[in-house]
Amino acid sequence: MKRDKYDHKSNIMKKVVKAFILLITPFFINPFLGNGQSDTIELPSIPITASRIRVESRRINQAVTTLSEEILVKGQPRTSLQDYAAYVPGVLAQNAENYAQDVRISIRGFGSRSAFGIRGVRILVDGLPETTPDGQANVDNIDPGFLQSMEVIRGVSTVLYGNAAGGVLALYTKDPTSSFSINSGYLMGSNGLKKLDVWMGGKNEKREWSIFGSNFSHTGFREWSQTKTNLLNGKYVVNLPKGKLKFLFNWASSPLANDPGALIASEVNISRKSAFSRNIQFKAGEELIQYRVGSTWDQNLKNNIQIQAYSFYSKRTFDNRLPFEAGGYVAFNRQFWGGGLSLQQLKPNYQWLIGMEASSQVDDRQRFANKLGVKGNLNLDQKEFFQGGGIYGQYRYFFTPKWEGIVGARLDKIKLGVEDLFLTDGENSGDIDYLRLNPSLGFVFKPNANSSIFGDWSKHFETPALTELSANPSNAGGFNPDLKPQTSTQYSLGYRFKNVKWIKSEFSIYQIDLKDEWIAYGLAAFPGRTFYKNAGISRRNGLEIFTHFFPEKNINAITSLTLASHTFRDYPSGNQNYKGNWVPGFSPFQLFSELRAQLHQSFFISGNLRWLGKQFANDNNSVAVPAYFLIGARCQYSLPTKRGGLEILGGVKNLLNVDYYSNLRINAAANRFFEPAAGRTFYVGLRVHFNAIQSKGK
Repeated sequence: MKRDKYDHKSNIMKKVVKAFILLITPFFINPFLGNGQSDTIELPSIPITASRIRVESRRINQAVTTLSEEILVKGQPRTSLQDYAAYVPGVLAQNAENYAQDVRISIRGFGSRSAFGIRGVRILVDGLPETTPDGQANVDNIDPGFLQSMEVIRGVSTVLYGNAAGGVLALYTKDPTSSFSINSGYLMGSNGLKKLDVWMGGKNEKREWSIFGSNFSHTGFREWSQTKTNLLNGKYVVNLPKGKLKFLFNWASSPLANDPGALIASEVNISRKSAFSRNIQFKAGEELIQYRVGSTWDQNLKNNIQIQAYSFYSKRTFDNRLPFEAGGYVAFNRQFWGGGLSLQQLKPNYQWLIGMEASSQVDDRQRFANKLGVKGNLNLDQKEFFQGGGIYGQYRYFFTPKWEGIVGARLDKIKLGVEDLFLTDGENSGDIDYLRLNPSLGFVFKPNANSSIFGDWSKHFETPALTELSANPSNAGGFNPDLKPQTSTQYSLGYRFKNVKWIKSEFSIYQIDLKDEWIAYGLAAFPGRTFYKNAGISRRNGLEIFTHFFPEKNINAITSLTLASHTFRDYPSGNQNYKGNWVPGFSPFQLFSELRAQLHQSFFISGNLRWLGKQFANDNNSVAVPAYFLIGARCQYSLPTKRGGLEILGGVKNLLNVDYYSNLRINAAANRFFEPAAGRTFYVGLRVHFNAIQSKGK
């Protein structure tokens, strides 16, 4: 875990560009050779809905990855989004084994600073925002067993989604396929893993409905890491003439999610399963209840005009115990709501989109003394609010059948503030206003029906989240007055190619220049609590490759590769300057590869490997964890019946029993960086399906 800095920083981008050119050359040349009638055929149009403007995937001017139900379901345990993130280049998911902190997902480095949950990445479920207006998201209320597909836009999407949109993760839940069907499964595995879920739904010409519920519990690999979660989701769809109206409901209850905390190196060497003693002493962990209701409307009008609208309301009640006394018992009630409306039209020579949206968030936050897990005296009482509204537009002009240009802009008005209700330590109320215009430019060139070259230039703006602002190092009320917004500029270039006989691939390179990047750090007086500061200027460069090979009818392989250099360009800190150091909390090398085989109709098997490069844990790069290499496998055996079927599934993770870390706590106080991951684990499951015979005329 000692310092071992990379010596090739100055040359890494040259190597990235060379690798990119070498990798895309054979695919780029192929479309221009011959008469265009050899191996390729025109593929059906696949719309990408996360882009808000309806275009097929090859016309998106940003890097995008779509994961189908085939990938999300077959043999999968369906317990964490981390299992799916590895398929997507540029995306890093960590911390899935600490349910009190929640899985942390970052896209091109956006979100890597988060101490818990997700920051700086927009999460959508069936078109409704899971991300709060201030840029926070928790996915403990999302069960992967309810998902049907996933779209990931990698990179800045501020024009479409506003504040804190360093990337977009759009999730779509399962739709019914018959008049009535039911599907239930039970999973059990290592370290006390248990999960029971039930899905049922039906459809006819006029409406569709589905309900999903699950119960999940896990003892955990480490001490003091037990969790229990109950989820319920509902979806009701009314089919209108040339449109759809959806009503959605989500409820989550987690009465138990213990936090084992992070360890120092000597504690790891003694026992990887141990918890930080103070976390047990102060009963660190959380309980929450959350629900959300919402609706979406999608309507096609005359002259290729389409209107889309959404609205939602969400409430989250949350109690959190941290491993210290003063202010170590946190309780808050969060409410956030909002809505949006957009209009778009496709014409022979152009396509346009205009939209508007508004949202609001209120956090009633209180801090009490943590008397060894019991709520003590009040230390802080304040009401925090975040209000935002924006108007946006995008215009695509088709210069020729092969060339199109894209221009977009968004204007956001944001107000955030705090009302201090605990005046013992003084009056700390205040508010902040922002008015930001963020533009973007892009292009798409289509050499033929199966390939495209795309590019993008975008501006990005991100305010600190309310939780980050309220983490005041003085431990007083109000906001941290020294924490400023983060801004960035992204440049990206990419190439897509599809040959229906053997490959689907995408290559992209990016550069992101950031000013005032946020960095997490800890203080010895508040172990387990995270504070934030701005870090001057930094730069992120990267190469991302995604390929899906189809060498044989029943065999396919998926490979995802990320090479990146995220470094500080200027970062004065005290009497030091960390210029040239690597930004902690990300890996410059990520490789995931999976071989999948359908051995006759009933048996599916796959094997995968994941290779993650070393990661630094602090700004001065004096502490790092080494690279690690994981191997996993899973299988599924299906027994079809006349009206349904039975599935038996199982898998192994970390087959070689490698010692690695599920999470690093960045710049942690007292060198308490490390959260060890489980060794070799197994799971087995059983699923039962029933489908009603479709009625005539339905």
